[in-house]
Amino acid sequence: MEAVTFPDYPGHEYQIVRHPGSAVILPLLNEDEVVVIHNWRAALEREIVELPAGTLEPGEDPVECAKRELTEETGYSAGRMEPLAEMWPSPGICDEKMRLFVARDLTEGRTNFDEGERIRVAVMRFDDVLVAIANGQIQDAKTMVAMLMYDAQRRERS
Repeated sequence: MEAVTFPDYPGHEYQIVRHPGSAVILPLLNEDEVVVIHNWRAALEREIVELPAGTLEPGEDPVECAKRELTEETGYSAGRMEPLAEMWPSPGICDEKMRLFVARDLTEGRTNFDEGERIRVAVMRFDDVLVAIANGQIQDAKTMVAMLMYDAQRRERS
């Protein structure tokens, strides 16, 4: 957390979280199945359904981070990692940039959770994830954005 003031607003201090950035992965087994995780989130004190994601290590390439996090959190490795979008999830308080990727040609393997992670891996039908977003069962912003962007691009192609 960093306190910042600007010359234009000398009496106002902004609290800003500095973040190295992150990678979000939309893992597709095929066009109809998505690998999701049930992840315990301490800030919420509950488990939520979301796409795998993780923080970039210093100097790490976002694609490499996406590959690493996909394997760590789901056990799958991707034959292809395609860029989907970039976004700032909370620009009012944080400078984190999320890079969203679509992972394809998945090969199943073993998870390697970070200490403290409580994750369960699941496979959901693509359309069921969209329904869960629409009815409020999935409220994770990165998951919502990645799924809805990919769905819009998919519809545009067909």
